[in-house]
Amino acid sequence: MSFALVTTPVGLGRAIANGITTLDARGRQIPCPFFRKRAGDAVEALVSVCSFIAARHKSLDLGFDELLPPRPVGTKTCHLPVEVVMARIERDIAERQYYVSGRLSQELYDDGCFFDGPDPDMPVRSLARYMDALRGLFDPQRSTIELVRMEARGPTAFVAHWRLSGHLKLPWRPAIKPYAGCTLYETSPESGLIVSHTEAWSLTAMDAFVSTCLPSYGAPPAPEVSQHVDVAPPPFREARAPESAALAETSSSSSEAQHSSIACR
Repeated sequence: MSFALVTTPVGLGRAIANGITTLDARGRQIPCPFFRKRAGDAVEALVSVCSFIAARHKSLDLGFDELLPPRPVGTKTCHLPVEVVMARIERDIAERQYYVSGRLSQELYDDGCFFDGPDPDMPVRSLARYMDALRGLFDPQRSTIELVRMEARGPTAFVAHWRLSGHLKLPWRPAIKPYAGCTLYETSPESGLIVSHTEAWSLTAMDAFVSTCLPSYGAPPAPEVSQHVDVAPPPFREARAPESAALAETSSSSSEAQHSSIACR
């Protein structure tokens, strides 16, 4: 028996996906119904673990796409005034709770939108991967994001101030420390779609995750919305450090190429 050496994350992901498919096919051929059911349960558990890893580590291209929920597909709604886009995002936060449910208006975003924030898995330049991560991170039944206010920032950008609390989507459903944050949305002058979604939090990523086990660790929980203290918004992408600017320039060239093939309605 020979083994092929897997040298890339994508190759590893595909090898795992192919292996799971093979195990599933063999499990279905087991004559005994009892053991056939046990084999199916084992394969489902393995798929769940791989899906969680692929969604959570969204900055990595592991090649697990076939194991993730189907990508949302739809025509983009281009050339909307920024005030209209801001109103739609306000509804997505306040009513659809997209930060904890993943139910955002994907038609308002460029598919190559740049997402960044304190989360160590950031940045990522993929709307689909970001949505997968949202669906796999919080328990929507026990989590909530409270919108404090929306704030216009020039002709192509706006900021949302919010407070988030709830439980992570892990088997024991650990509670996260309530924290305040804000999100800067930047739209493209050409298409009107959101091309940058960057966050700032009232605590560090380490504080947020360590406090699921040690609630007293780090900064105190964010106060209720009635006593909300604003978090300073992140800088506009064009104002970032030279090394980030170089990456932004590369991303911008790629984004411009994408805009020419965007299907708008």
